[in-house]
Amino acid sequence: MRADELATYRGREAEFESLGQTWRASRFDMNVMDDFALWAQKHLPDPIEVAERQVEKLAAEEYRLKQEKGGDEESRKARLHYLEQQQERLTRMAMEKGTSYLAWDSPEMEAVRRSPRGAAQLMYLLLKKHHEGMTPQQALNILVDANKEDLSRVMALIMGKPPKSAPPPVPTDPLGNA
Repeated sequence: MRADELATYRGREAEFESLGQTWRASRFDMNVMDDFALWAQKHLPDPIEVAERQVEKLAAEEYRLKQEKGGDEESRKARLHYLEQQQERLTRMAMEKGTSYLAWDSPEMEAVRRSPRGAAQLMYLLLKKHHEGMTPQQALNILVDANKEDLSRVMALIMGKPPKSAPPPVPTDPLGNA
């Protein structure tokens, strides 16, 4: 999210009905965003660790090829060159992803938010301030039972006027049912 977009990003608390109760959701703020990112980090693979494992496999293959005797020398050199390029590409990609995959508007974070667990975690973070003892499971139950139009209204209120890179509203059905 760009700094110039933050000025228009003023949400407010909102109430909605679910499970026969009135629930108050906190304003969407940096604390919610940061807490969600910390939670998501535990549920997303670390791109640097993934790349390290792949680079290790490529390096092992490179070592094996360097030790190989006989055969087509030109083909072996081409394969070694390819392996070196792949290692460099993977390292570069991992470094880029490693600095952006936890950004609120990254494809990885959007996928987590749209999952049942992610939607429940986000709702949990929004409700826990006003509802002591709130759990992610209870937040999921609330999401499943809530009127979808009410949820859309509440999400719009708590998020304020969303900038272009703002988070999308909670999915209409957090379980992915039609």
